[in-house]
Amino acid sequence: MRSRPYLFVPVKKIELKEIEREGLDVKRAMYPSLKKANAKSRRVLIVKRRAVEKGEVRPEDILNLRPYRRAVSVAAGGGVLFRGPVGELETVLIFRRGKWDIAKGKRDRGESNRDCAVRELQEELGVEDIRPVWKIGKTIHAYRARRRRYVVKTTHWYAMKTSAETFTPQAKERITDARWLPMAEAIKMVHFKVLRKLLKEARRQVRAAGSLN
Repeated sequence: MRSRPYLFVPVKKIELKEIEREGLDVKRAMYPSLKKANAKSRRVLIVKRRAVEKGEVRPEDILNLRPYRRAVSVAAGGGVLFRGPVGELETVLIFRRGKWDIAKGKRDRGESNRDCAVRELQEELGVEDIRPVWKIGKTIHAYRARRRRYVVKTTHWYAMKTSAETFTPQAKERITDARWLPMAEAIKMVHFKVLRKLLKEARRQVRAAGSLN
């Protein structure tokens, strides 16, 4: 999994129009975290790391530029459930808003990433028995939000176990289905590319460990 697809560039308001026309100089100060960039300026641009590595940052490589949206960070937790022998692994997908997804959600104030992941699976799947085994890693993605914001969401993922055979999808979150699926099938079905990579990495870790015990 590519954990840091973006870099963050503090800018002044007066610079925005020129950047909209010409893009960014790749020699500018860029930071791997939004928090560090925010310490330098109230206005921060979200730049695709791939463009920086290629040596040219065009206006379209800046996510929150046209129009400018305030960059904000959000932390979340999620879990990849496993069952079965290593050679016949199954996992759980949920069907949310017309797409196959993996259970996850935003972290509450004062909550740890691990506790967040457990709570979100309990709520979205309607089961109490959720047991985290180890941390798989994290994913980062960005998206437009209300009130002229651009959210950079970091989701911390855990390998998990449950004794549940069936689930009660959380209707409030518009989840209409949740089911066990063979891992290979789940990788094909899950909608988002970053989650396909996540499932492949999770499967690799389980195979390397030999079991989830």
